[in-house]
Amino acid sequence: HNNWEYAHDLATAGFPGMLTAPRDVSLVNDDGRISLVQQPSPEVLESLGAAVGLSDASAGLIVPEVAWVELELTTPHGWLHIGHHTLQWLDDKVVLTRAPLLGRTPEKRVTAPLRPGLERLSVGLLIDRGSLEIFLDGGRTCLASLALGEVGPRALAWQGQVAGARLRHAM
Repeated sequence: HNNWEYAHDLATAGFPGMLTAPRDVSLVNDDGRISLVQQPSPEVLESLGAAVGLSDASAGLIVPEVAWVELELTTPHGWLHIGHHTLQWLDDKVVLTRAPLLGRTPEKRVTAPLRPGLERLSVGLLIDRGSLEIFLDGGRTCLASLALGEVGPRALAWQGQVAGARLRHAM
């Protein structure tokens, strides 16, 4: 989770960089098209405890400092906010925008493809003290971003209908 454009600035602030969480990688056949799928390793998720269903998460919730959140969104376009990050999706692409961090990094914007024609978008968020990892469409699209300076519980809000929400977090 570093970028050479500002890595030296973060190093002088006491942050030397970090790696993403361990992932399991596999291939799936999507109607004759092979896709690479990534998910956090089961050991990572198990370290966060049992998953708890959230029945009252209609438009947002407060998530702990370290957590795994799963959402099943039924809207073909929308947005999701968590901390300094905004994730927007429209049909066949997602855009992740991160506000400047600690006054040392510029705004960051990353675009990634989604499978066209999805009626539901599964979103997995691995939230940590220094990073945010996003797993979309069952892990077919993955994004990672620094989340420095974001300590304590964070508000998670979204636009769109939710078919299901689950949370795991360290006690």
